[in-house]
Amino acid sequence: MTKVHKKWLSGQEAPEELEKKLIEQRSLFARLHEILVEKELSNYSSRLKKTNYEKSDWAHLQADAIGYARAIQEIKTLLTFTKED
Repeated sequence: MTKVHKKWLSGQEAPEELEKKLIEQRSLFARLHEILVEKELSNYSSRLKKTNYEKSDWAHLQADAIGYARAIQEIKTLLTFTKED
């Protein structure tokens, strides 16, 4: 049986119905996950550019990029479906 992340269902009046709808849209969420992986890789590559070190606000740029990466990770976690035996 496929399950969604528990945060999707927390506080919902009809969690079983919502879970069913989310599972039906797995392919859509899989595509969104792929896009987020692409964004994550692009963010990582841009953080490593040597020209970033020449900027006076380098620390702020790094902090922003790290926060962006953390947000992507959190969303990817929500988009992960699990199999339950």
